[in-house]
Amino acid sequence: MSDSVGGQQSEPDEVPTALIILGKGKAQSVLRCLVSLVFNYRYGLRTVEADSFEEALKWLGGGERDLRCVVLIQKRNLTTGEAISAFNLDDNPLFALVPEALTPDYLQQTQTVHNAHVMAWETAFRDSGRSLSTLLGQELENSGQTPPLAGLDAIPVDKRHQYIERRLRGIDALPSLPGTISRILELLADPEVTAEQLERGLLMDPVIVQRLLAVAGSPAFAGRGEVSSVRDAIVRLGMREVAAIVMQARLTGDFLRSQETLVDFKRFWAHSVACALVAHKIVLGKLLPLGDDLQFHDYWTTCLLHDIGKLVIGVYFWDHFALITGEAVTSGKSFRDIEHRLGDVAGHDEIGQLVLTRTNLSSVVCEAVGQHHDLPEAPDPLVCLLHVSDVITKALGFSFPPEADRDCHPHALKALGVVQQDIDSLRDSVGPAVTAQVKELLKDVS
Repeated sequence: MSDSVGGQQSEPDEVPTALIILGKGKAQSVLRCLVSLVFNYRYGLRTVEADSFEEALKWLGGGERDLRCVVLIQKRNLTTGEAISAFNLDDNPLFALVPEALTPDYLQQTQTVHNAHVMAWETAFRDSGRSLSTLLGQELENSGQTPPLAGLDAIPVDKRHQYIERRLRGIDALPSLPGTISRILELLADPEVTAEQLERGLLMDPVIVQRLLAVAGSPAFAGRGEVSSVRDAIVRLGMREVAAIVMQARLTGDFLRSQETLVDFKRFWAHSVACALVAHKIVLGKLLPLGDDLQFHDYWTTCLLHDIGKLVIGVYFWDHFALITGEAVTSGKSFRDIEHRLGDVAGHDEIGQLVLTRTNLSSVVCEAVGQHHDLPEAPDPLVCLLHVSDVITKALGFSFPPEADRDCHPHALKALGVVQQDIDSLRDSVGPAVTAQVKELLKDVS
């Protein structure tokens, strides 16, 4: 999640960076997680960790650095040789997170340091990091640090990808989609793609080939004729099921499984695939007034990947993920509600948008993912479709992680000219078929 300066000298660079001087201990580790979430995802700062003042000073002396702030997370008094003044960053902030009993000493030692802030970590723990994220955010913005996608609308379209890469290059835990997924998405985005072309793109991946053949031959997709090739499977299943199988097989296998986590990948994919299937049935049956402009590859990809931000939090920031899910279970509130209550340290919808913005996916897909909970006053059809499909999917029992059912956002209902009872009827109509299909698609997935 963060670079460590111990035992190595990083090359000088101009990536905006936050330096964390971290003491050992469980409390320090949890605080580091919260701080890194704010720095990485809300402000696009790379985080570098040092185990001691000596290591931190050695890193600072290794060349020119674009250092935006320093955070001390310590449970002890400083020795005479550890001078906080060495980290005076002019207009950039310095934060000291220490036990309440040590705050008077740290306040005294930071008196001569410009823009220094001392916080008792008991305060952060009492409100689950809300005051901490507020303080960090306010001071970073006061010093000129803006969120990664701020100002994107003012950038010419042909220069946006370069701008985004520059702003996001400091985010440590921002993975890229596996090559197989990127290639398949490009093929599916082509309305003229043939089963033969798609077959050629899949044949080099034995895991996907095996999965396609197994699902195509299952009772849920039974049809005339034997399935003896990938092309047969593609024709039998259809493009949308192929896309779901490709992403399920490769995203959970290569994208994040290398990390240690207790995330329920099967539940994640059950929710994602169910959401995509619900959306497809709505569009195909014209069950909601969405217009005629929605493209299959846009809404299918949006629905499959809309909660990828939760997956990133669950893998790279497990303590924070566990805190949210635990409170969601005990309070009956949604994952997003708890994120709001905890101060929006880094919302999963925003993280999802950041991950997808680095790909070649269209801007409408990325923006829909970023808006699927906090809808604008006049949401576009893709946002409405994703939001409604997400609500229906959770009502069918496919939420990730488990949470109580929710009604649709008033903005979505107003934009579609419907009421919640219409959505409930829609759930009852598409639910049985979607449930059966999802269970078959994800059969034997661990």
